[in-house]
Amino acid sequence: MATQLTLRVFTGCLWLLWTSVVNGQNQPRPLATFDGTVVSANTRQPIADARIEAIVLPERTVFSNGRTRPDGTFRLTLDPARTYSIVTRADGYKDLEEKLAFSDQRADRIYGKEIRLEPGSASRPTASMPVVLPTLTFAPRRADLLPEAVRALRLLATQLTANPGVRIEVAGHTDTVGDITLNRILALDRAEAVRAFLVQSGIDPNRVAMKAYGGTRPLPGPLSPQNRARNKRVEITVLPNP
Repeated sequence: MATQLTLRVFTGCLWLLWTSVVNGQNQPRPLATFDGTVVSANTRQPIADARIEAIVLPERTVFSNGRTRPDGTFRLTLDPARTYSIVTRADGYKDLEEKLAFSDQRADRIYGKEIRLEPGSASRPTASMPVVLPTLTFAPRRADLLPEAVRALRLLATQLTANPGVRIEVAGHTDTVGDITLNRILALDRAEAVRAFLVQSGIDPNRVAMKAYGGTRPLPGPLSPQNRARNKRVEITVLPNP
């Protein structure tokens, strides 16, 4: 098996894309990894615990998310056939949103990306982009908030307090397995758990709308245990001003 390297310049950076060649033919790979580093634009020092989201365009649904390691590195798993908006956020830095498209849909890796954040306060959320928050995932058949979700919701409550004019929608989702009615009930329980946490944190309940989609809006990707886990989620978006 030979390895083929493709180079591409994207937003001023060099992207390295790898595909495998077997018996003279490129073999399709359903998912790819996206590796990089988040650093300060001023000092080039790595930023730990920065939040990275890959948002599918034009739907603007979250496909993958994560946080940087202590050395500023990160890894996301993506579908190379989709186009993404990569949203990066970190405390004490301005938010950054960049478009990402694979030049080869058979690529299995993008690496070497350096994301540079400018010091400053986070930009105010708009109606066209998700709130500064990773999509919240849940244990199977449960609506309890996991520790990572609690940390993210505390940050969201702080941001909502600082932006009193922002209203949000909390949308509960499940995987596609099981009874449709029970899935909608579970999705509502998950959305209610998130809303209750925000209200207890001092957010006006009139600023937090809720919807329960159950398994009717699955994230893109093959039916697999990993994707089923990703679909047990709550998504939060900013609502337009009335």
